[in-house]
Amino acid sequence: MARKLSAIVDRLREVYGAQRPRITDPYEMILHENVAYLVDDARRLATFEKLRDEIGFANILKTPAATIARVIAGGGMKPEMRAEKVIECARLLAKIGVALDKKILRQYPGVGEPMADKILLFNGKQRTLAPDSNALRVLLRLGFGMESKNYAASYKSAVAAAGEAPNAVEATILLRRHGQEVCKTSAPRCEVCVVRGDCAFYSNLAERARVSRHER
Repeated sequence: MARKLSAIVDRLREVYGAQRPRITDPYEMILHENVAYLVDDARRLATFEKLRDEIGFANILKTPAATIARVIAGGGMKPEMRAEKVIECARLLAKIGVALDKKILRQYPGVGEPMADKILLFNGKQRTLAPDSNALRVLLRLGFGMESKNYAASYKSAVAAAGEAPNAVEATILLRRHGQEVCKTSAPRCEVCVVRGDCAFYSNLAERARVSRHER
């Protein structure tokens, strides 16, 4: 599986280019996760940068929630709710800090196991993948792990199947981007996918299409 994953990552790199994370500081990663809701990456980053530039991460607890909500309003729905999450992040930073420890990280809002894994991965504390929902979908369709109705079970299965990888950071980013742009949930663009030769999902689609043509 490790060799298969490495070959897949190489092909994705040819399409999307070499990838590096934009943000690796653990606390900033947590704020970046909480500052926006149901928006694309560019809008989330812009909202994160506006919070940094107009308020400053060190000044969050000194700033009224209404002001924070106004500054981050461009980050999608429910700015007041997002402002409270940002404030809670700052409170927790003052109370417990941000250690590279999963139990501590998961006390922060918005940090489930995938996000905690991502923080650890981007800070050199683990070598297994940390897929978000987009990357997880790609992994499962490629045959890494077993899909379950339980998201956590699917996540654990795919991560275990992929195993440790020397390029796990870049692989996580590339798989996510491929899921966003090509391997979409309801309308995957299999015709332009550079890894469809390794894809169990595509093979099943092709077989069903073949059978359908035969039955006509």
